[in-house]
Amino acid sequence: MFELLQHKLIYSPVDPGAGNQAAVKKRNARQTNEEQATYIEELEKLNFELREARRAAFNLLEDAVQSKEALRVTEQKYRARLEQEVLDGTADLKRSQHQYVSLVENTPDLITRWNKYLKLVYANTAFADQVGARLKDLYGKTHLEMGQPDHIAIPYMNSLKKAFDTGETIEHFNSFPAPGGEVFYYSRIVPEKNEKGEIETVLSSARDITELKHSEMRVVELNRSLFAMNRELNALNAELKTFTTVGAASYAETLRHLYLSLEMIVTSDARNLSNSGRANLRIAQAAIQKMKLTTEDLVSFSKLHEVGAKEDHIDLDKILQATVNDFVHKTSYPPIEINWAQLPSINGYPFLLHLLFHHLLDNAIKFRKGDKDHVINITCRESGRDLDIEGAEKTINYYVISISDNGIGFPEEESKKIFEMFYQLHDRGKYKGSGTGLAICKKIMEMHGGFIIAESTPGEGSFFHCYFPEAHGKM
Repeated sequence: MFELLQHKLIYSPVDPGAGNQAAVKKRNARQTNEEQATYIEELEKLNFELREARRAAFNLLEDAVQSKEALRVTEQKYRARLEQEVLDGTADLKRSQHQYVSLVENTPDLITRWNKYLKLVYANTAFADQVGARLKDLYGKTHLEMGQPDHIAIPYMNSLKKAFDTGETIEHFNSFPAPGGEVFYYSRIVPEKNEKGEIETVLSSARDITELKHSEMRVVELNRSLFAMNRELNALNAELKTFTTVGAASYAETLRHLYLSLEMIVTSDARNLSNSGRANLRIAQAAIQKMKLTTEDLVSFSKLHEVGAKEDHIDLDKILQATVNDFVHKTSYPPIEINWAQLPSINGYPFLLHLLFHHLLDNAIKFRKGDKDHVINITCRESGRDLDIEGAEKTINYYVISISDNGIGFPEEESKKIFEMFYQLHDRGKYKGSGTGLAICKKIMEMHGGFIIAESTPGEGSFFHCYFPEAHGKM
């Protein structure tokens, strides 16, 4: 700036055409002063900017020093934290290694590692104990070189080689002779790869399955025994069925002849018999009829599985309608009113379901109350889950078919006993039957995967609820 000012002062041009040289010089001097003042002003401005720049530079330098110090402190903290993390990680790694070694060394399983030459490179103490040698004497040897019998060592080495060749996990079963008997092992051989994906070693874990093997052998023996017993039982059942069939037929025929013989006595020699004699003969005939009915019911109960051998999809409405028609066509039955709602179709045994409705309707009709109009209602509903009833599964729904009547009823405490074979609650002389009807109903419900319960109040009628699993039917 000063050099420019000097240049301007030295080389300021002079107007050659001026008449008054002094005036020109004066004018030039004034112009030079103005320019000089302007340059001085600019110089002061530049000087101010320079001071500000120096101050800013100093602040930047101070900030840089502070930043450097802060960076140094941060670096120290980070290095200290990193060193601590490395120390902690090393400690964790050592602890994990210790836990791993402790686990491997204390497990009863035989842990081994083998190289591609099928030589041992690592083994735990359990393996050394099983082989009966020190680990340092086993390393670098194949299973065969360890002195194992050929029939044990060669199959095991083949399994190791297969794991190397295929890269797949191999399962191997073998056994070893021991003082207490043969010991069985199950081995799982897993290939181990390096960072290039090459198989360097295989890890084998062998577990003692002697107890399991002995259990399997015992199961096999038990199955054989069970098969033999089952075959014998089937033979006995066949003999029993034959005996039951033949015996029941012979028994029924004997009862028929006995009944007819008594009838001939009553018919032919009636005039030679006293009134009490004739009455006793009729009582004997009634007893014979009762025995015949009981025999027929026993045979029917024993053949439930045979007659229900074929399952089918059944419309219960049709089964019930056919059963009701059987009762309507029997003139011996008094007038009754039977009402029912729509019933579901289910998978079941047609004859058995017809028998179920027959016994339940017969039971409801038999125990009517005097001359009172007798009404039987049959309804169906879904039970929902979580039934708090003995015999009900908690995870399924049931179709509940309920048969109710307004008959004489029975005490509530008898609601389970009435399903027992030959149990007769009411007067045997007044109500015909052998006490097997409701037992048959219970058996039929069990064969359909369901159950039956009874509810009643004396003098007010009875309810019989049949629970069919929902899986057996569809509304």
